Amino acid sequence: MLPLADTNSQPNFERVAALEPDLIIGQYTGMTEDEYGTFSEIAPTVAQSGEFPDFAMPWQETTRRIGRALGRAERADELVSEVEARFEEAREAHPEFEGATGLLAQGGEGGEYAVLSSSSPRGEFLTSFGFETPGEVAGLFEEGGQEFVSISEERLDLLDADILVWSSDPDLENTLEENELYQSLDVAGEGRDVYIPFEEVLGGALQWSTVLSLPFAIERIKPMLAAAVDGNPETEVESAS
Repeated sequence: MLPLADTNSQPNFERVAALEPDLIIGQYTGMTEDEYGTFSEIAPTVAQSGEFPDFAMPWQETTRRIGRALGRAERADELVSEVEARFEEAREAHPEFEGATGLLAQGGEGGEYAVLSSSSPRGEFLTSFGFETPGEVAGLFEEGGQEFVSISEERLDLLDADILVWSSDPDLENTLEENELYQSLDVAGEGRDVYIPFEEVLGGALQWSTVLSLPFAIERIKPMLAAAVDGNPETEVESAS
């Protein structure tokens, strides 16, 4: 795959044009109106829906929009139904997920952390299993309406949910093991945190959360959640690698 953006994450229109595409699809993007206009001069372009914040359109809507653009609307509906059925099967197999609180977080540099909104494709992954966003964190999303909210080092207590999934770089687990504040949280002490590095195939499946990657993510992450949510630190959580 060729990079379609420059070092400033701006679209590289020349590179896109050189590929002579028949269709340009930009669903998981922050495409502006000006960028849409430029892309449309190259080829018919399907941008993200204006009904959702940038990078926060549900995967179901993304799939259906792409299906309509390709003339495969019926097939898109079938794929969505198949993935939703997998989530339903997981909830039935693990009733302990229902109503438990869960967060999907990322670690950043300088003691900054981010929590993904349950209305974003990645954040929706946990709520689709039946987990709920803790009240205080949910309130932060209601105030901002964005895909994620930043959590400072001093407010790591906000991450003390029944289950905490870290989608981050592979060094984060070692970093947090040395963080006294984080280790004081119940979610850490009871082994209810799960680490899924970006670089692993599973990390990519979760990161993109598409109708094609979600079945793999569900199958692999489901037992990890079951092992972590029981609150028994002696239960070994399977490695994502």
